[in-house]
Amino acid sequence: FKSARQKHETAQSNLTKESEKKSGGAKKKKMALQKEVDATRKTQEETAKAAAAGAIAAETEHMRTTRHCIRDIAFSQLALHARGMEIFTELMSEIALSESSAATAP
Repeated sequence: FKSARQKHETAQSNLTKESEKKSGGAKKKKMALQKEVDATRKTQEETAKAAAAGAIAAETEHMRTTRHCIRDIAFSQLALHARGMEIFTELMSEIALSESSAATAP
């Protein structure tokens, strides 16, 4: 027969072991939850980075398209100006020619 003291120590030891098992299980659960939270946070950060990169890419493309439109408009304006100068030069030549013809006519 075990003495009362031995029984008490055995019971105390069993309680301590059971408590450690429970706290170990709680720690494992806490660690698992923390890993899940970390993974979720990482996914959210990656999603936010991807969204920001997409927005930057879209804005960059918009700016590039705008620059091309402005450049095309500027070239069109230059071409119109050049054509206008050609027409003006032709008209001035015709006027000069007709004035010289009128001056030499009897």
